[in-house]
Amino acid sequence: FIAYGCQCRTFRVLDTLDSEISLKLGHREWDIFTIAPINQKYGLSFAPIGLGDMLNPSGAIVATNSLISAHDGDEKGSGQDSDLPTRIKVEIWSRGSGRFLAYSSNCPS
Repeated sequence: FIAYGCQCRTFRVLDTLDSEISLKLGHREWDIFTIAPINQKYGLSFAPIGLGDMLNPSGAIVATNSLISAHDGDEKGSGQDSDLPTRIKVEIWSRGSGRFLAYSSNCPS
């Protein structure tokens, strides 16, 4: 799972189901954390968080179609493993518009 703090604007990977988030807040300070499952496929980890400028970012996500392989014609992967796609795409439908946040183990291109 991945946790995103809306006020502190930080991502934290939760390695186990009993992982804890330690946070120190001052008087009258607050934060809301969005917890999202990490999808893993083709050696990539990806988790959609949602619209970053909303109080509940994940509430804007209507549906996702994560980590779909996309081969360029008949060309397969890099030659190391013919089952690996040359590209991976993620489809996300959301309510509204704005700055979209997501966690990815690799940089998108």
